[in-house]
Amino acid sequence: MASRSAKRSSFGFMAGGIRLKKVAPAGGDGLEAGNAGAPARAEIVIRPERCKGCGLCVAFCPTQVYRSGKGGVPEVVDLEACTLCGLCELRCPDFAIRVRQKAAPTASREVTTG
Repeated sequence: MASRSAKRSSFGFMAGGIRLKKVAPAGGDGLEAGNAGAPARAEIVIRPERCKGCGLCVAFCPTQVYRSGKGGVPEVVDLEACTLCGLCELRCPDFAIRVRQKAAPTASREVTTG
C-alpha cells in the first residue's frame, strides 16, 4: 500500500498531497499587501492584558507581521504585509488579537442647493 507523504506548504501547514497557495482577497483595491507604498488594509488590535505570551500568533503568521515583544506579547512590525488571513486571531487561545479589514475611505460629495 502506497503512503502519501505530507509536505510543508509556503504557509507552514502540513498538507498531504494538497498544494496551498495564496490568493488575493475578493474586492481588493488592486494593491497586494507587502508592496512598497501600499496602504495598510488591515487593522490589528492586540490586548496585552489578555495575552499570555505563547507565541502562536508569531509562529502561525505566514507573512511575519509580528515579532515577540516584551513578555512574549506580539508586536506588529509589518502591518502592510498582513493578508487578512486571520490565522493569528484564530489560533490565539486568549482572544487577545483582532484582525479586521480597514474601511475603505469614502469619497465626500459636496451638495449644493440653490
